[in-house]
Amino acid sequence: MERLFKPQRIAIVGASSNEDAIGGKPIKQLRSHGFAGEIFPVNPNRDVVQGIPCTHTVTELPEGIDLAIIAVAAPRVAGVVAECGERGIPYALVLSSGFADAGPEGAILQEQLLEVASDANVRILGPNGVGFINMQAGVYAGFGAFFDYNFNAGGVGFVTQSGGVGGSLLTIGDDEGVDFGYFVHTGNAADIDIETVLEHFISEDSITTLVAYIEGLGKSAALKSIAYRALETDKPLVIWKAGQHASSMSAVVSHTGRLAGDIDRYRSIFAKYGVVEVGDSLDMVDVLRLSQHHFRPTGGRVGVVSVSGGAGVVAADFLEGSEHLKLADLGEKTESEIRALLPTFATAQNPIDVTAQIFNEPDLFEKVVSVLQENAAVDQILACVASVHSEVGVKIATAIAEAAETLNLPIVVSWASRNSLNAEAFKILSDAKIPVYRSPERGLKAMDRLTAFTNAQAGLPGMVRPEVAGDHSTAGHDWHRSVEFDVLTALAGYGVKVPDQRLAATAEEAIAAADAVGFPVAVKIQSPDIPHKVDAGGVKLHLHDAAQVLSGTKEILANIAKLEDIEYRGVVVQRMAAPGTELILGYIRDESLGGFILCGAGGSNVEAINDRVLIPTPATAVEIRAGLQSLDILAGETDDAVLDQVAAVMGALQQLVADSSGRLTEVEINPVIISNGQVTAVDALAIQA
Repeated sequence: MERLFKPQRIAIVGASSNEDAIGGKPIKQLRSHGFAGEIFPVNPNRDVVQGIPCTHTVTELPEGIDLAIIAVAAPRVAGVVAECGERGIPYALVLSSGFADAGPEGAILQEQLLEVASDANVRILGPNGVGFINMQAGVYAGFGAFFDYNFNAGGVGFVTQSGGVGGSLLTIGDDEGVDFGYFVHTGNAADIDIETVLEHFISEDSITTLVAYIEGLGKSAALKSIAYRALETDKPLVIWKAGQHASSMSAVVSHTGRLAGDIDRYRSIFAKYGVVEVGDSLDMVDVLRLSQHHFRPTGGRVGVVSVSGGAGVVAADFLEGSEHLKLADLGEKTESEIRALLPTFATAQNPIDVTAQIFNEPDLFEKVVSVLQENAAVDQILACVASVHSEVGVKIATAIAEAAETLNLPIVVSWASRNSLNAEAFKILSDAKIPVYRSPERGLKAMDRLTAFTNAQAGLPGMVRPEVAGDHSTAGHDWHRSVEFDVLTALAGYGVKVPDQRLAATAEEAIAAADAVGFPVAVKIQSPDIPHKVDAGGVKLHLHDAAQVLSGTKEILANIAKLEDIEYRGVVVQRMAAPGTELILGYIRDESLGGFILCGAGGSNVEAINDRVLIPTPATAVEIRAGLQSLDILAGETDDAVLDQVAAVMGALQQLVADSSGRLTEVEINPVIISNGQVTAVDALAIQA
C-alpha cells in the first residue's frame, strides 16, 4: 500500500479555495506540513485553488497520480471513482459522508460505490473518513482539528474506527511522549478496513508497535492471523475494544453461540496471541510509551529497587494482583550479596529499599541491579525514585541510564518529581529510552501488559499458524439441515464414544430399536427445524420397557404434529448413558473473528452456569488441556485418562469442523457425560449457514 500511504502525486477532487472546507483543508494541511510531492486540485468551476493550478475533471489529470482525495456529494462519488480507474489512480480516500452511515439509502450508495471501485480497480479508504497521517513522510491527508498539529514521527502505527476518538487519543498520546508513525481512520471501512491497515503496519519496517481502536470488525476473520504475525515480527498489538456490552448474538441458535459472547471471543484471542488490551486513554498511552522503547522482558519476575520503603510496599501490593508479573524471590545468595552493598538500616529483600544512601552513592543502583542480573534473579526492574529532583535527581538518572546501557535487564522508572525541578534528569532518561511513570502502579500495569506479549512470543513454537477463514469455502462435508443422529454418527467416526442408537419412523419401529440397543432408552425427535428438542416436547428419557417406549414415542409425535412446516426425520432411540458429570462442548464460527471451541459445565441449565473456557482455533492438544484445567467442574477430576478423553473429544470436534464446509457455523455437543471413567457424547447439533 505504498502508493496510498506514501503518495508522490495527490489529486484533490472537490477542491475548495476555502481552507476550512472539507475540500480545502487537505490542501492546506499537506502544504503546511511540508508534503514534498505534487498536489493537483480538481474542480470544474475553478482555474486556481489556493494558489495551485486547478484541473476541471479527473480525466484531465496527468498520469501517475497515486491517490485521489474525494470530497464531493455522496451521489457523485462513484462516478469520480470510475474516472479515477480510467486514469489509473489506484487509491481513493473518500471523505464524503452519506453512505452506510446515513441509513438504508446510503447503504445502497455504498454498495454501488464498492461495485464501481472493484470494476475500476480502485481501492477505497472510507467513505465517511477524516483521512490519514503519515508522520514520517509529512503526509497529512484529511481534515479535522487535530490535523493542525505537528506530531513527532516514530514507530507506532495507529488505526481507528472513530475519527473523533482516534484524533483525541492521537493528541493525548503525542502530548505524553508517544511517537506515532501513522494515524489512519477507516471511516465506514467499505473496502480497506482495520485488518487491512494492521497487515500493512506489520509489513512496514518503520512500524514497531500496532494499536487499534475497534468497535467491530468486518468479515475477513483475519484478527488471529494478524496477532500471530505480530508475535512473529516482534510488533506488540495493542487493542482498545469499544462497545463491549453490545450484543451480537441475536442470530445465534445454539447455547454455544450465546455463551461465547462477543467480548469473550475477543479476549480469548487476546489471551492466546498476547494482544495487549487497553480500556482507556491512560492505559493506552502508558503501554505505548513502554512498547515504543522495545521493552521485551524474558519473564514476569520483577525486582523493585526503591529509595522509599513505602513505594516498594505499594509496588509489592500491586504485584500480588498482577496477571503476568510477580515479586521476584531473590534467594538467600542474592540477598546476601545485596546486603553487603547497603547500609545496615536498608532492606536487601525484594522490594529492595536502598534508602537515601543512594543520594550520596548514586552508583549503588547499578551495583544492586548488577547483582540481580548476575544471579538471574529477576526478569525486569522497577526503580522507584519518589520525588527526588534537581542535582540529586540528575545523579540518580545518570546512574540508572548507565545501568541500562551496561546491563541487559529492562528498566522502568517510577518518579513523581515535577518537571520544572527535574527536567534535566527526565531528559537523561528519555535520551536513554527509559520510560518514566508518575506512580509505581502505572509503570507496573504497563509492564504487566507487555509481559503478556513476550509470554505469548515464548509460546510461538508450540502454536499452529492460524489461517484466514473469511472465504467460507463450500468444500467439505455438508451439514445443511442435519439432525442429532447425523452429528453423533460423524463424531463416532472420529473416535468419540456415543450411545448405541437407531433411527425409527414410527412408535412400533421405536420399540424394535429399543430392543436392539437395550433398555433403558431415550427417544428424541429428529428434525432440522427443531434445534431444541426438549422445548418442543420432543424428548422422553429413562424408558424401561416396550410399553413406555410406545406411549412416549406417540406423545412426542403428537406434540410435533401441532407444529407447522416441520421436516420430520423420525425419532432416534438411544441407550441411556449412565449419569455423571455433564459438560457442554461446542464450536462456533464468528464471521469477524473465525472459529472457537468451547468447553464448560453442561446440561439443560447450561447458560446459567458461568464455568466455561473458549479457545480460538486452531487449538493444540496442549492448549485444549490447559483450558480444561481452568474449569471448576473438572477441578476435582484426578483421573488424567478422563481429561485425555475430554480433550480427545474436543480434538475430534475441531477435526470434524476442519473436514466440513466453511459454511458450518455451529456445533454443540451437550451433554458430554463423564461416568465410570468413560466420556460419552450424548446429544449434538450442527448448524450450517
